[in-house]
Amino acid sequence: MKTRKILAIITAALITVSTFAACNNTSQPTSSESVTQSVSTDTASAGTENNTANTADTAALADKSEEYFSERDLSNDYDESDAVNVTMSGTDFTVSGEGAKADKNVLTISKEGVYILSGTISDGRVVISAGDNDKVQLILKNCSVTCSDNPAIYVESAGKVFITTAAGTTNTITDGKTYNSDLSEIGVDSAIYSKIDLVINGSGTLNVNGNLSHAIVSKDDLKITGGTVSVVSVNSAVSGKDSVRIANANITVKSGADGIKSTNTEDTSKGYIYIESGTISVTSDGDAFSAGSDIIIADGTINGVSGGGHSKSTKTHVDDFMFGRNNTVSADTEDDTESTKGFKAGGSLTIKGGSISLDCADDTVHVSANVTVSGGDIKLSSGDDGIHADEAVTISDGTLAINESYEGIEGKCINITGGSIKVKSEDDGINATDGVSEGGMGGMGGMMQDSAASSDVYINISGGTLHVNADGDGIDSNGIMTISGGTVYVDGPTNSGNGALDAGSGSVITGGMVIALGSSGMAETFGTSSTQGSILYNMDETHSAGEQVTLKDSTGNELLTYKSEKTFNSVVVSTPDITSSGKYTLVVGSNEYSIEMTSISYSNGGSMMGGPGGMGRPGGDMSGFGGMGRPGDTSGFGGMDRPGDMSGFGGMDRPDDTSNFGNTEKSNDVSGV
Repeated sequence: MKTRKILAIITAALITVSTFAACNNTSQPTSSESVTQSVSTDTASAGTENNTANTADTAALADKSEEYFSERDLSNDYDESDAVNVTMSGTDFTVSGEGAKADKNVLTISKEGVYILSGTISDGRVVISAGDNDKVQLILKNCSVTCSDNPAIYVESAGKVFITTAAGTTNTITDGKTYNSDLSEIGVDSAIYSKIDLVINGSGTLNVNGNLSHAIVSKDDLKITGGTVSVVSVNSAVSGKDSVRIANANITVKSGADGIKSTNTEDTSKGYIYIESGTISVTSDGDAFSAGSDIIIADGTINGVSGGGHSKSTKTHVDDFMFGRNNTVSADTEDDTESTKGFKAGGSLTIKGGSISLDCADDTVHVSANVTVSGGDIKLSSGDDGIHADEAVTISDGTLAINESYEGIEGKCINITGGSIKVKSEDDGINATDGVSEGGMGGMGGMMQDSAASSDVYINISGGTLHVNADGDGIDSNGIMTISGGTVYVDGPTNSGNGALDAGSGSVITGGMVIALGSSGMAETFGTSSTQGSILYNMDETHSAGEQVTLKDSTGNELLTYKSEKTFNSVVVSTPDITSSGKYTLVVGSNEYSIEMTSISYSNGGSMMGGPGGMGRPGGDMSGFGGMGRPGDTSGFGGMDRPGDMSGFGGMDRPDDTSNFGNTEKSNDVSGV
């Protein structure tokens, strides 16, 4: 939000627009944190996995299932003829075969093999303590294991463990609310707890209840590749330290903290979440999905509600009037407040497809690097930011609807090359900022401009369809804004402290179609460096929501038309049909306004240019800052200058005031302050 006040004497001069620099010097940034995976060739029999290391960026890996899953990970097969059968009743295990031993209410598996568990044990546990290269497969076949003081399934050692649910069966794993001291002292705190790689697959149903803390934990990789898995936990529900990888499964999670998480932040090739397919529904008191590094979505149906949804947000927002920044704070201190985001990543988020719906009390997407969207149907409702990236946001395809947010899309640089995007926000709809240098004081017009906007802070729109409905600035770049293609609709602010368009270092249009409606107080248009014509028209009267806005050429042909969603008294339009010498009619409701172009950018006044190239009032305003200067004002800084005032800083200067910075100076006061 740019609620601006005059806080200092304005001394900034016209800034020359240079060619914008992309984030990290790329038009479509890739994650700075690559992911290294292992390709496995598991077989159902004994053997050593053949691992081949591969390193690539996350966007490329999202197309390669084999980088994430071995054949055995995805298989539901097992051979009953070679399996060890374990039946359970009361607190007793009965073992038929070698490799497992029952001691009172504890079943210990010590060898590689396939073990079929059936029946119910009311207070007992399964412990896997096998060799470092042994692969152990548990087949759950109408199996229920409850343990009052330990994990129900505890993997102490093995090469890899598979938990497979048999087709047509329902299986339940439950731990107690307290553990014995031996395990609790070393941090074992989950109904299913594995110190090594764990795979959950099959085609049956698995219910896991985490009563002490977590439900499913792997201290290495966790893969869920089949079946119906229902998880309830008092703390974080599903956790794989090095990765969580999901395919083909139907997963439901209800958690008292984070829903699905990967926690490794020490190795940038680990700590990621990869979802290839399946249906996943998470209801969490903390983050729905949390990764130490990257989150990669290839496909699937994903639904997440965190912190009770956007309507339960405890966020409050404080405006910094000096630099137009807004700061988000919690009702409580950060240490006392649970993070309630949808996708939270210490690295990047890549979405290539799928159907995604997130409703969060905090940001629906929050990442420390880049957000890249190249497909999918995404619906977001946020109590704070819809999408926040510390680096780049790049959208090239797919459908994105941010239905509720404080700020819609925020990143250091924002590239929109395709897709269909709708944003609704209480503050800025699209905001490019690095959080340090803000070019967001808008134009001069009697206000301060920050000349320190970083060259790699920008918004670049070259394709797609974008519709923004914002109560703050509609599209706000604290650096430069460039539009070279696509279709842009903005229903901007109704208050005079914000604008439908706001570019701290200037805006340039060379293609595409733009119609931006809003208040006239901070209205901006495109600069004279543009090659496509644009019109800014501010009106004395306010027009109602639902009124039609149409631009016609001199022969009456409609060049564009749009029905407003909010009240407005300022219109910015640009199409390839607008020329520097054309005559046009702007029709707003029952009103018609005649426009005669004399340059590439037209304004009838009040243009708050946040950089070079704006068109001030006709009659001598040559700067493009476009304030409210009187005819003959050659500075364009604007204000209520008297005739003959050459500064354009404006104010209510007395006749003998030669500075024109403005105020109510008395006669002969030459300071102008």
